[in-house]
Amino acid sequence: PRFADPQGTKRLGDREVTVYTRNRGADVWHVLYAWEEEGSLYAVSQHVAEPHTYSEVVEHLDRITRGLVRIEPRSA
Repeated sequence: PRFADPQGTKRLGDREVTVYTRNRGADVWHVLYAWEEEGSLYAVSQHVAEPHTYSEVVEHLDRITRGLVRIEPRSA
């Protein structure tokens, strides 16, 4: 319920993300990828603003999402 205007899903590596193009607030020039993993919600996002185009923002988010590595917590 925090995000609006879903644009479908895409697979990036082993993640299937839902693509949103705005938040519920006033943010309309925004792209956000959201996914759930082991009961937690994760998101990466970027505003679409000069000098970057929408396509460039999507490329950035694709690269960021593919490059994420899960780090397991260790006990002290």
